[in-house]
Amino acid sequence: MTISDELKRAKEQIRYLERELATARQRENEFYRIIDTLDSHIFRCRKNEKGDIIPLFSAGRIAQRYRLKNNQVIGKKLREVLGEKTYAELEPYYNKAFEGQSAEYRGFLYGKRFFSVMVIPFLRGPTGQVEEVVGIIHDITEVHITQLEAQRNSEVLNRFIDYNPYSIQILDSKGYHIRENKAFLNLFKTRPGKNWSLMDDWQVKNSGLNELLSRVLQGEVVETPPVWYNAHLTDSKYPNNPICVGSVIFPVFLSSGKLEYIVLIHEDITSRVKAEKALRSSERRMKNILMTNPAVIYTSEVNKPWNWTFISENVFRLTGYSCHDFLRNEGLWINCIHPDDRDRVQSGIPLVFEEGYHITEYRFKCKNGEYIWILDESRIVMGDDGQPVWGRVT
Repeated sequence: MTISDELKRAKEQIRYLERELATARQRENEFYRIIDTLDSHIFRCRKNEKGDIIPLFSAGRIAQRYRLKNNQVIGKKLREVLGEKTYAELEPYYNKAFEGQSAEYRGFLYGKRFFSVMVIPFLRGPTGQVEEVVGIIHDITEVHITQLEAQRNSEVLNRFIDYNPYSIQILDSKGYHIRENKAFLNLFKTRPGKNWSLMDDWQVKNSGLNELLSRVLQGEVVETPPVWYNAHLTDSKYPNNPICVGSVIFPVFLSSGKLEYIVLIHEDITSRVKAEKALRSSERRMKNILMTNPAVIYTSEVNKPWNWTFISENVFRLTGYSCHDFLRNEGLWINCIHPDDRDRVQSGIPLVFEEGYHITEYRFKCKNGEYIWILDESRIVMGDDGQPVWGRVT
Protein backbone atom coordinates (compact mmCIF):
# COMPACT_ATOMS: atom_id res chain seq x y z
CA MET A 1 0.00 0.00 0.00
CA THR A 2 1.40 3.36 -1.00
CA ILE A 3 1.60 6.35 1.26
CA SER A 4 -1.13 7.95 -0.85
CA ASP A 5 -3.40 4.99 -0.19
CA GLU A 6 -2.70 5.07 3.54
CA LEU A 7 -3.42 8.78 3.61
CA LYS A 8 -6.69 8.28 1.78
CA ARG A 9 -7.67 5.50 4.13
CA ALA A 10 -6.78 7.62 7.15
CA LYS A 11 -8.93 10.47 5.84
CA GLU A 12 -11.87 8.12 5.39
CA GLN A 13 -11.36 6.89 8.96
CA ILE A 14 -11.28 10.46 10.21
CA ARG A 15 -14.49 11.29 8.35
CA TYR A 16 -16.10 8.16 9.83
CA LEU A 17 -15.00 9.15 13.31
CA GLU A 18 -16.25 12.69 12.76
CA ARG A 19 -19.64 11.33 11.73
CA GLU A 20 -19.70 9.06 14.78
CA LEU A 21 -18.68 11.96 17.00
CA ALA A 22 -21.41 14.16 15.52
CA THR A 23 -23.93 11.39 16.08
CA ALA A 24 -22.72 10.97 19.66
CA ARG A 25 -22.94 14.69 20.26
CA GLN A 26 -26.42 14.75 18.76
CA ARG A 27 -27.46 11.89 21.05
CA GLU A 28 -25.84 13.65 23.99
CA ASN A 29 -27.76 16.85 23.20
CA GLU A 30 -30.97 14.85 22.85
CA PHE A 31 -30.17 13.18 26.18
CA TYR A 32 -29.69 16.58 27.81
CA ARG A 33 -32.92 17.87 26.28
CA ILE A 34 -34.78 14.82 27.60
CA ILE A 35 -33.32 15.28 31.07
CA ASP A 36 -34.16 18.98 31.00
CA THR A 37 -37.79 18.12 30.32
CA LEU A 38 -37.95 15.85 33.38
CA ASP A 39 -39.39 17.43 36.50
CA SER A 40 -36.48 16.13 38.56
CA HIS A 41 -32.78 16.59 39.23
CA ILE A 42 -30.34 13.94 37.97
CA PHE A 43 -26.75 14.17 39.22
CA ARG A 44 -23.41 12.40 39.43
CA CYS A 45 -20.74 13.05 42.07
CA ARG A 46 -17.31 11.89 43.18
CA LYS A 47 -15.11 12.42 46.22
CA ASN A 48 -11.77 14.20 45.94
CA GLU A 49 -8.64 13.38 47.89
CA LYS A 50 -9.82 15.44 50.87
CA GLY A 51 -13.16 13.63 51.02
CA ASP A 52 -15.17 16.55 49.62
CA ILE A 53 -18.11 15.59 47.39
CA ILE A 54 -17.73 17.19 43.96
CA PRO A 55 -20.59 17.38 41.37
CA LEU A 56 -19.69 15.95 37.93
CA PHE A 57 -23.07 16.19 36.27
CA SER A 58 -26.28 18.03 37.16
CA ALA A 59 -29.38 18.45 34.99
CA GLY A 60 -33.18 18.49 35.02
CA ARG A 61 -35.91 21.04 35.64
CA ILE A 62 -35.20 21.19 39.36
CA ALA A 63 -31.55 21.88 38.54
CA GLN A 64 -32.68 24.68 36.21
CA ARG A 65 -35.07 26.12 38.80
CA TYR A 66 -32.48 26.27 41.59
CA ARG A 67 -29.42 27.16 39.46
CA LEU A 68 -27.83 23.73 39.83
CA LYS A 69 -27.01 23.00 36.18
CA ASN A 70 -23.64 21.71 35.00
CA ASN A 71 -22.02 25.06 34.32
CA GLN A 72 -23.22 26.36 37.69
CA VAL A 73 -21.99 23.53 39.96
CA ILE A 74 -19.13 21.61 38.29
CA GLY A 75 -15.83 22.30 40.02
CA LYS A 76 -17.52 23.38 43.25
CA LYS A 77 -17.97 21.42 46.45
CA LEU A 78 -21.46 20.04 47.10
CA ARG A 79 -21.31 21.71 50.51
CA GLU A 80 -20.98 25.11 48.78
CA VAL A 81 -23.76 24.33 46.29
CA LEU A 82 -26.38 23.18 48.80
CA GLY A 83 -25.46 25.27 51.82
CA GLU A 84 -24.30 23.98 55.20
CA LYS A 85 -27.75 23.15 56.61
CA THR A 86 -29.04 21.11 53.66
CA TYR A 87 -25.63 19.48 53.11
CA ALA A 88 -25.43 18.36 56.75
CA GLU A 89 -28.91 16.82 56.38
CA LEU A 90 -28.02 14.91 53.19
CA GLU A 91 -24.35 14.05 53.78
CA PRO A 92 -25.07 10.74 55.65
CA TYR A 93 -27.00 9.43 52.62
CA TYR A 94 -24.25 10.38 50.15
CA ASN A 95 -21.67 8.71 52.41
CA LYS A 96 -23.79 5.57 52.58
CA ALA A 97 -23.80 5.41 48.76
CA PHE A 98 -20.03 5.88 48.66
CA GLU A 99 -19.82 2.96 51.10
CA GLY A 100 -21.59 0.80 48.54
CA GLN A 101 -25.27 0.96 49.61
CA SER A 102 -28.21 2.69 47.97
CA ALA A 103 -29.77 5.36 50.18
CA GLU A 104 -33.05 7.25 50.07
CA TYR A 105 -34.23 10.23 52.07
CA ARG A 106 -37.65 11.89 51.87
CA GLY A 107 -38.79 15.23 53.11
CA PHE A 108 -35.77 17.53 53.15
CA LEU A 109 -36.58 21.19 52.73
CA TYR A 110 -34.85 23.29 50.09
CA GLY A 111 -36.07 26.61 48.76
CA LYS A 112 -39.38 26.30 50.62
CA ARG A 113 -40.17 23.00 48.86
CA PHE A 114 -39.91 19.39 50.04
CA PHE A 115 -37.78 16.90 48.10
CA SER A 116 -36.76 13.26 48.08
CA VAL A 117 -33.32 12.01 47.04
CA MET A 118 -32.12 8.56 45.95
CA VAL A 119 -28.31 8.05 45.81
CA ILE A 120 -26.85 4.90 44.22
CA PRO A 121 -23.25 3.63 43.85
CA PHE A 122 -22.21 4.02 40.21
CA LEU A 123 -18.51 3.64 39.38
CA ARG A 124 -16.07 1.48 41.31
CA GLY A 125 -12.31 1.53 41.20
CA PRO A 126 -9.92 -1.39 40.75
CA THR A 127 -10.18 -2.28 44.44
CA GLY A 128 -13.98 -2.23 44.39
CA GLN A 129 -14.24 1.08 46.22
CA VAL A 130 -17.04 3.34 45.02
CA GLU A 131 -15.55 6.32 43.21
CA GLU A 132 -18.72 7.90 41.81
CA VAL A 133 -22.39 7.91 42.77
CA VAL A 134 -25.49 8.92 40.82
CA GLY A 135 -28.81 10.05 42.09
CA ILE A 136 -32.16 11.62 41.40
CA ILE A 137 -34.13 14.24 43.30
CA HIS A 138 -37.92 14.68 43.06
CA ASP A 139 -40.16 17.49 44.25
CA ILE A 140 -42.63 15.82 46.67
CA THR A 141 -44.04 18.95 48.29
CA GLU A 142 -47.74 18.27 47.72
CA VAL A 143 -47.45 14.56 48.53
CA HIS A 144 -45.31 15.26 51.60
CA ILE A 145 -47.70 17.88 52.98
CA THR A 146 -50.62 15.49 52.43
CA GLN A 147 -48.68 12.76 54.21
CA LEU A 148 -47.87 15.09 57.12
CA GLU A 149 -51.54 16.06 57.45
CA ALA A 150 -52.56 12.39 57.29
CA GLN A 151 -49.92 11.59 59.91
CA ARG A 152 -51.21 14.34 62.21
CA ASN A 153 -54.79 13.14 61.76
CA SER A 154 -53.65 9.60 62.43
CA GLU A 155 -51.88 10.69 65.61
CA VAL A 156 -55.03 12.48 66.80
CA LEU A 157 -57.11 9.40 66.01
CA ASN A 158 -54.61 7.15 67.80
CA ARG A 159 -54.72 9.35 70.90
CA PHE A 160 -58.52 9.35 70.76
CA ILE A 161 -58.50 5.54 70.64
CA ASP A 162 -55.76 4.97 73.23
CA TYR A 163 -57.12 7.35 75.86
CA ASN A 164 -60.82 6.72 75.29
CA PRO A 165 -62.51 5.62 78.54
CA TYR A 166 -64.45 2.99 76.59
CA SER A 167 -62.77 -0.24 75.57
CA ILE A 168 -62.08 -0.14 71.82
CA GLN A 169 -61.07 -3.16 69.76
CA ILE A 170 -60.29 -3.03 66.03
CA LEU A 171 -60.45 -6.14 63.85
CA ASP A 172 -59.67 -6.71 60.19
CA SER A 173 -62.34 -7.71 57.68
CA LYS A 174 -61.87 -11.39 58.64
CA GLY A 175 -62.43 -10.69 62.32
CA TYR A 176 -58.79 -11.00 63.39
CA HIS A 177 -57.54 -8.68 66.13
CA ILE A 178 -55.43 -5.72 64.93
CA ARG A 179 -55.21 -3.36 67.88
CA GLU A 180 -56.80 -2.35 71.16
CA ASN A 181 -56.63 0.58 73.56
CA LYS A 182 -55.67 0.79 77.23
CA ALA A 183 -59.28 0.50 78.40
CA PHE A 184 -59.55 -2.83 76.55
CA LEU A 185 -56.60 -4.27 78.48
CA ASN A 186 -57.97 -2.90 81.73
CA LEU A 187 -61.26 -4.65 81.02
CA PHE A 188 -60.13 -7.97 79.51
CA LYS A 189 -56.61 -8.11 81.07
CA THR A 190 -55.12 -9.68 77.94
CA ARG A 191 -55.31 -9.31 74.16
CA PRO A 192 -56.58 -12.08 71.87
CA GLY A 193 -54.07 -14.47 70.32
CA LYS A 194 -52.98 -14.02 66.71
CA ASN A 195 -55.13 -16.99 65.63
CA TRP A 196 -58.30 -15.69 67.31
CA SER A 197 -61.10 -14.43 65.08
CA LEU A 198 -64.45 -13.01 66.11
CA MET A 199 -66.03 -15.07 63.33
CA ASP A 200 -64.79 -18.31 64.91
CA ASP A 201 -65.12 -17.42 68.61
CA TRP A 202 -66.94 -20.21 70.48
CA GLN A 203 -68.76 -17.74 72.74
CA VAL A 204 -70.11 -15.91 69.70
CA LYS A 205 -71.31 -19.17 68.17
CA ASN A 206 -72.80 -20.52 71.42
CA SER A 207 -74.54 -17.26 72.30
CA GLY A 208 -76.26 -16.95 68.92
CA LEU A 209 -74.46 -13.76 67.86
CA ASN A 210 -73.76 -14.99 64.32
CA GLU A 211 -76.94 -13.32 63.05
CA LEU A 212 -75.81 -10.02 64.57
CA LEU A 213 -72.40 -10.35 62.93
CA SER A 214 -73.98 -10.96 59.55
CA ARG A 215 -75.90 -7.69 59.98
CA VAL A 216 -72.63 -5.90 60.81
CA LEU A 217 -71.07 -7.22 57.60
CA GLN A 218 -74.07 -5.78 55.73
CA GLY A 219 -73.31 -2.34 57.15
CA GLU A 220 -75.44 -2.16 60.31
CA VAL A 221 -74.43 -0.94 63.76
CA VAL A 222 -75.54 -3.55 66.28
CA GLU A 223 -75.61 -3.79 70.05
CA THR A 224 -74.90 -7.20 71.52
CA PRO A 225 -76.76 -8.72 74.46
CA PRO A 226 -74.78 -8.87 77.72
CA VAL A 227 -71.95 -11.43 77.66
CA TRP A 228 -70.19 -12.71 80.79
CA TYR A 229 -66.39 -12.85 80.65
CA ASN A 230 -63.84 -14.16 83.13
CA ALA A 231 -60.14 -13.52 82.48
CA HIS A 232 -59.32 -16.21 85.05
CA LEU A 233 -60.52 -18.85 82.58
CA THR A 234 -57.97 -17.53 80.05
CA ASP A 235 -55.07 -17.30 82.50
CA SER A 236 -55.18 -18.38 86.14
CA LYS A 237 -52.92 -15.50 87.16
CA TYR A 238 -55.93 -13.18 86.87
CA PRO A 239 -58.53 -13.03 89.68
CA ASN A 240 -61.62 -15.24 89.35
CA ASN A 241 -63.85 -12.23 88.82
CA PRO A 242 -66.54 -12.61 86.11
CA ILE A 243 -67.68 -9.37 84.48
CA CYS A 244 -70.64 -8.65 82.25
CA VAL A 245 -69.76 -6.89 79.00
CA GLY A 246 -72.04 -5.01 76.62
CA SER A 247 -70.69 -4.24 73.15
CA VAL A 248 -71.52 -2.13 70.13
CA ILE A 249 -70.15 -3.44 66.82
CA PHE A 250 -69.94 -1.46 63.60
CA PRO A 251 -68.17 -1.85 60.24
CA VAL A 252 -65.78 0.58 58.54
CA PHE A 253 -65.92 0.54 54.74
CA LEU A 254 -63.59 2.14 52.22
CA SER A 255 -65.00 4.53 49.63
CA SER A 256 -64.90 1.61 47.19
CA GLY A 257 -67.37 -0.26 49.39
CA LYS A 258 -64.81 -2.79 50.60
CA LEU A 259 -65.02 -3.77 54.28
CA GLU A 260 -61.77 -2.62 55.93
CA TYR A 261 -62.31 -2.89 59.70
CA ILE A 262 -64.75 -4.17 62.29
CA VAL A 263 -64.81 -2.00 65.42
CA LEU A 264 -66.08 -3.13 68.81
CA ILE A 265 -66.72 -0.77 71.71
CA HIS A 266 -67.01 -2.67 74.99
CA GLU A 267 -68.42 -1.48 78.30
CA ASP A 268 -68.36 -3.13 81.71
CA ILE A 269 -72.06 -3.30 82.59
CA THR A 270 -71.69 -5.68 85.55
CA SER A 271 -73.00 -3.17 88.09
CA ARG A 272 -75.90 -2.18 85.85
CA VAL A 273 -76.88 -5.79 85.15
CA LYS A 274 -76.73 -6.65 88.85
CA ALA A 275 -78.77 -3.54 89.69
CA GLU A 276 -81.37 -4.41 87.03
CA LYS A 277 -81.54 -7.96 88.35
CA ALA A 278 -82.01 -6.69 91.92
CA LEU A 279 -84.68 -4.25 90.70
CA ARG A 280 -86.57 -7.02 88.86
CA SER A 281 -86.37 -9.18 91.97
CA SER A 282 -87.61 -6.30 94.11
CA GLU A 283 -90.44 -5.62 91.66
CA ARG A 284 -91.47 -9.27 91.76
CA ARG A 285 -91.50 -9.25 95.56
CA MET A 286 -93.49 -6.03 95.63
CA LYS A 287 -95.94 -7.39 93.09
CA ASN A 288 -96.42 -10.54 95.16
CA ILE A 289 -96.96 -8.45 98.28
CA LEU A 290 -99.52 -6.25 96.55
CA MET A 291 -101.31 -9.18 94.96
CA THR A 292 -101.69 -11.03 98.27
CA ASN A 293 -102.53 -7.92 100.28
CA PRO A 294 -106.29 -7.52 100.92
CA ALA A 295 -105.96 -3.72 100.65
CA VAL A 296 -105.72 -1.92 97.33
CA ILE A 297 -102.84 0.58 97.18
CA TYR A 298 -102.96 3.48 94.80
CA THR A 299 -101.46 6.95 94.33
CA SER A 300 -102.68 10.05 92.59
CA GLU A 301 -101.53 13.53 91.72
CA VAL A 302 -101.75 16.22 94.43
CA ASN A 303 -103.60 18.71 92.21
CA LYS A 304 -107.04 18.60 90.61
CA PRO A 305 -108.36 16.52 89.01
CA TRP A 306 -106.22 14.19 91.19
CA ASN A 307 -105.44 11.79 88.35
CA TRP A 308 -104.32 8.36 89.46
CA THR A 309 -100.68 7.47 88.83
CA PHE A 310 -100.61 3.91 90.20
CA ILE A 311 -103.00 1.23 91.44
CA SER A 312 -102.19 -2.30 92.58
CA GLU A 313 -103.38 -5.22 90.45
CA ASN A 314 -105.48 -6.74 93.25
CA VAL A 315 -108.08 -4.02 92.55
CA PHE A 316 -109.45 -6.44 89.99
CA ARG A 317 -110.28 -8.96 92.69
CA LEU A 318 -112.05 -6.24 94.67
CA THR A 319 -114.00 -4.41 91.95
CA GLY A 320 -113.81 -6.46 88.74
CA TYR A 321 -112.00 -3.54 87.05
CA SER A 322 -108.33 -3.94 86.08
CA CYS A 323 -105.70 -1.41 87.11
CA HIS A 324 -105.50 -0.33 83.45
CA ASP A 325 -109.25 0.51 83.52
CA PHE A 326 -108.66 3.00 86.34
CA LEU A 327 -105.51 4.53 84.86
CA ARG A 328 -106.95 4.95 81.37
CA ASN A 329 -110.37 6.24 82.44
CA GLU A 330 -109.84 9.17 84.79
CA GLY A 331 -113.54 9.47 85.67
CA LEU A 332 -114.10 5.78 86.43
CA TRP A 333 -113.53 6.01 90.20
CA ILE A 334 -115.77 9.01 90.92
CA ASN A 335 -118.50 7.77 88.55
CA CYS A 336 -118.66 4.39 90.32
CA ILE A 337 -119.23 5.98 93.75
CA HIS A 338 -122.87 5.77 94.84
CA PRO A 339 -124.68 9.00 93.89
CA ASP A 340 -125.74 9.51 97.54
CA ASP A 341 -122.07 9.34 98.67
CA ARG A 342 -120.38 11.13 95.79
CA ASP A 343 -120.66 14.76 96.99
CA ARG A 344 -119.51 13.83 100.49
CA VAL A 345 -116.49 11.95 99.19
CA GLN A 346 -115.47 14.76 96.84
CA SER A 347 -115.85 17.44 99.50
CA GLY A 348 -113.66 15.39 101.85
CA ILE A 349 -110.72 15.17 99.49
CA PRO A 350 -109.25 18.61 100.45
CA LEU A 351 -109.25 17.58 104.13
CA VAL A 352 -106.25 15.40 103.52
CA PHE A 353 -104.26 18.56 102.75
CA GLU A 354 -105.47 20.28 105.91
CA GLU A 355 -104.95 17.36 108.26
CA GLY A 356 -102.43 15.24 106.29
CA TYR A 357 -104.69 12.25 106.88
CA HIS A 358 -108.31 11.44 106.06
CA ILE A 359 -110.63 8.39 106.27
CA THR A 360 -113.98 8.00 104.60
CA GLU A 361 -116.42 5.25 103.72
CA TYR A 362 -118.57 4.99 100.62
CA ARG A 363 -120.39 2.59 98.41
CA PHE A 364 -118.66 1.59 95.14
CA LYS A 365 -120.34 0.02 92.14
CA CYS A 366 -118.35 -2.99 90.91
CA LYS A 367 -118.13 -4.06 87.30
CA ASN A 368 -120.84 -6.70 87.86
CA GLY A 369 -123.24 -3.94 88.95
CA GLU A 370 -123.18 -4.74 92.66
CA TYR A 371 -122.24 -2.15 95.30
CA ILE A 372 -119.63 -2.85 97.99
CA TRP A 373 -118.61 -0.72 100.96
CA ILE A 374 -115.11 0.80 100.68
CA LEU A 375 -112.98 2.13 103.54
CA ASP A 376 -110.75 4.75 101.90
CA GLU A 377 -107.73 5.95 103.87
CA SER A 378 -105.76 8.89 102.41
CA ARG A 379 -102.59 10.50 103.61
CA ILE A 380 -99.99 12.94 102.31
CA VAL A 381 -96.58 11.37 101.65
CA MET A 382 -93.62 13.71 101.23
CA GLY A 383 -91.03 12.81 98.60
CA ASP A 384 -87.26 13.18 98.88
CA ASP A 385 -87.50 16.59 97.23
CA GLY A 386 -89.89 17.84 99.94
CA GLN A 387 -92.87 17.87 97.59
CA PRO A 388 -96.08 16.01 98.55
CA VAL A 389 -97.08 12.76 96.89
CA TRP A 390 -100.73 11.93 97.54
CA GLY A 391 -100.74 8.33 98.66
CA ARG A 392 -103.97 6.36 99.25
CA VAL A 393 -104.67 2.97 100.77
CA THR A 394 -108.16 1.51 100.30
